[in-house]
Amino acid sequence: MTISELHEIISRGEDSRTQFKRQFSGIDALATEISAMLNSNGGQIIVGVSDSGEIIGIEDLRKLNQWISNACSQKIEPPVSVITENLMVDGKLVVAISVPLADKPYAVNKTAFWVKVGADKRRATREELR
Repeated sequence: MTISELHEIISRGEDSRTQFKRQFSGIDALATEISAMLNSNGGQIIVGVSDSGEIIGIEDLRKLNQWISNACSQKIEPPVSVITENLMVDGKLVVAISVPLADKPYAVNKTAFWVKVGADKRRATREELR
């Protein structure tokens, strides 16, 4: 992804396949976002960008990479692979996480199933899991 492509994505705003996050409060929050996209149609999570599209940047790339790895291998079941891309924009680091279109369902901590509804997420209903 180029910086101009990132700006174009930001200008379109959040939707079912694009989510902006300033940062994550913990690994479970990250796993929830990834699994909601997995249980829907895949997409991108852009970390270091506010909901309004302001580029904030991330503070600790090492910690974020560790959380991504652990979320995908230990928190989400079955385990999944995502692709990350680091972009430097005006001296601020932004991380794009590409979540694939995948066979469903995916659970967080073995019990929580999430889906995307527009730019938001919610727990999946029993009927949706079938």
